[in-house]
Amino acid sequence: MPASKNTLHWSHSRGVQAELAVANYFTKKHFVILKSRFRTVYAEIDLIVESRDHEIWILEIKTLSSFDFLDVRVSWKQKERLKRAHLFVQSRTPKRVRLALAFVDRAGEVLVIEDF
Repeated sequence: MPASKNTLHWSHSRGVQAELAVANYFTKKHFVILKSRFRTVYAEIDLIVESRDHEIWILEIKTLSSFDFLDVRVSWKQKERLKRAHLFVQSRTPKRVRLALAFVDRAGEVLVIEDF
């Protein structure tokens, strides 16, 4: 059954809020936000940030109601697309590029899993 417009709007709105929470999280850690919703031929990258030591981080952002069962929140197929997007970005910069998952719960708490 297709999702209703209200469900899609709520889902999109929640995703935008999660992206803002993760951007805030990294900004507080003195990262620079480079791009959001960056499309490659392999995947859309939710957020790209750069650390003080000039590492580029590619972030896939997921919302969830709790931090249980994190290992099943990103499918194998999606992980493969993200890894290809990572290689795409890495091929275009001499800087180290890291891939991370950022999970945001309903309270806005952020959990980052690096180099999955």
